[in-house]
Amino acid sequence: MLQNIDDNVPNLENVVNMNSSSTDDTMRLAAITRKTAPPLNLERERRMEELCWMRQGHGEQTPQGLVDNMHLTMRNIRGSASYWQKCCSELIAMVRTLGPPTWFLTFSCNDLNWPDMIKALLIADGRDIDDVDRLSFPERLNLVQKHPVVLARQFTVRVNALMRFLKRNKDCLGGLIEDFWYRVEFQNRGSPHLHMLVWCSNVPNFTTPEGVAVIERVVSCSLTPNDLVLRKLVEDLQIHKHTATCKKKSPN
Repeated sequence: MLQNIDDNVPNLENVVNMNSSSTDDTMRLAAITRKTAPPLNLERERRMEELCWMRQGHGEQTPQGLVDNMHLTMRNIRGSASYWQKCCSELIAMVRTLGPPTWFLTFSCNDLNWPDMIKALLIADGRDIDDVDRLSFPERLNLVQKHPVVLARQFTVRVNALMRFLKRNKDCLGGLIEDFWYRVEFQNRGSPHLHMLVWCSNVPNFTTPEGVAVIERVVSCSLTPNDLVLRKLVEDLQIHKHTATCKKKSPN
């Protein structure tokens, strides 16, 4: 049985190890930030607190059904193992319903070179946006590391704009987008990138000549010599160049 919600909650000092090195009496003993999948469900939050207090009250003995209850609640908290298990189940259901995805896409964030991105970071840092062209690489990198939330929001704006374009363009991916699923990941410095599966309608099987023709039209490995702007973008962003990072695990 769950403890009554009206029961007295134990003092925080009894359940949280206090930092003996802290002398500030006004400092909070614990700062808990919940990151839940919107919309925020107050009943679910209250249920989570009930489960936590019940688990503590039973010590090392886990009450029957507690693990299942915890899983059902934790699956709404982004980043938890239960949340990603739920996402995996949803993706498997999509594959069973729609079939294999048509394309696997990766979108990267060129945060150090996008002028509008750097301007947004400068505004967040309280600096003049006219400094964009004068910023050195270490200064740009410092802005990215200093304002990860601004960076993530700007990346989301670009992703949403790109998805609006792809959904309305039936030729870009060989057909209209029927459905999609994606996951955003972050590099060590805080730069986001996105992996996406896309299902397109009326795209022929890629093992047929018609399907091969779609691949040849959608996927390009050309430097496009007739388009100097596009060629420069391909040379800067789509060609791998070995750096010191590539050889960081080399015995030599």
